[in-house]
Amino acid sequence: MSTISKSDSEFEAIRPVVASPGEVRVEPPERVGPRVTIVVFLMAFSFLNHSNRTSMAIAGDGWLLDQFHLSPTELGAIYSAFLFAYTAAMTPGGWLVDRIGPRLSVGLVGLITGVLAIGTGAAGGLASTAGMLLLSLTLIRGAMGMASAPLYPGAGAAVVSWVAPGRRVTAMSLIVCAAPIGIACTFLVFGPLLRWLGGPGAFAVQGLVTASVAIGWLIYVSDRPKEVRTVLEPSSREPVGGMVPVWALLRNRSLVLLTLCYATVSYFEYLFFYWMHYYFQTVLKLPAELSDTYSTYLPMSLAVGIPLGGWLSDRLSETLGARRARALVGAGGMIASAGLLWLGLLASSPGWIVTWFSLAMGVIGLTEGPIWMSSVEIGGKRGGLSGAICNTGGNAGGTLAPFLTAVVGERFGWPAAISLGSLFCLVGVASWIWIDPEERIA
Repeated sequence: MSTISKSDSEFEAIRPVVASPGEVRVEPPERVGPRVTIVVFLMAFSFLNHSNRTSMAIAGDGWLLDQFHLSPTELGAIYSAFLFAYTAAMTPGGWLVDRIGPRLSVGLVGLITGVLAIGTGAAGGLASTAGMLLLSLTLIRGAMGMASAPLYPGAGAAVVSWVAPGRRVTAMSLIVCAAPIGIACTFLVFGPLLRWLGGPGAFAVQGLVTASVAIGWLIYVSDRPKEVRTVLEPSSREPVGGMVPVWALLRNRSLVLLTLCYATVSYFEYLFFYWMHYYFQTVLKLPAELSDTYSTYLPMSLAVGIPLGGWLSDRLSETLGARRARALVGAGGMIASAGLLWLGLLASSPGWIVTWFSLAMGVIGLTEGPIWMSSVEIGGKRGGLSGAICNTGGNAGGTLAPFLTAVVGERFGWPAAISLGSLFCLVGVASWIWIDPEERIA
């Protein structure tokens, strides 16, 4: 088989790699323009998806409580509907990515969530009773959670198809870091939009923007670069012997350990997302405006740490190899975040407390890229499903954090509840000893 010759200024030569008899795997070319566009599109999806999630909480405080007098418990049920459905649909979403490809699966995420965002506003405008509104929003937000499940497994599969190995962790980190940026920006944009247009109008704008990005993605993007499709031999386009069964993924040591590790990382992050504002305002008794400001620092710090971790992993891989580099960045970030969290708990000045907490949140972000890219690469042809399995574990750990933190805080005090984040991190560190991102399943 021969490669296709292109000018050096356009991209590097495509090198075929013999993976197994009857199969030839070709790494993506180094064309900067399309690669950057793909990553920017996926960052937009990540940003908008988390903006769609966060906007519901803003609408709950500024619209549903005032107009429909829903209780905090009823609002919590609406918020949880998204998270539970998202977690339950994660593995089927990864299966879908492997079946229909990243282009269509990610595009459908954008289109469906855009329509459901519009439906969220419409439900508030059309509901005549609080009970009707509660039922409709629970169903709509649950459906949005299910529709969102293929997003990150699809993004990982697209990165593997379009980005060369030495840049993949950086690319995936940029996509993931758009999520906390979306969370932070939603407070600045959606709140004023809600006051200006009302609930139905604000959600309509958000839904139309999301759907428009999805349409652009479907028009522009393909599952893999044209040059790679051309080079692939017919015998290598389909998995030899069929798709690897799910049980083979669940028996892979590296994937199982990555999943457990991601559960501990997500516990740490969700602890900050759900309880830090309460800790600042109610436990430390800081003014409301200062608590709002401090709470914004945390996701922004995470947004800085995530791409930094991706960049460090890719740079260190050049000299240490992928396994050692990702373990060093991942385990090092988890150990440092555990220590920084303790420094925040021991500090007495609010300024130092938020400084240590923000650094802890930023450092835990170093682990996101190595975990995500390793989970997708380990799956090989089933990278969407393997990434989804890892993300399911992550969301399970994240789902545990809000509940367990409250229970421990009420019984043993809030410093003990917050310190659990450090304990979870240290438990997850040991996983990196046996995680090998170069261990391919398919």
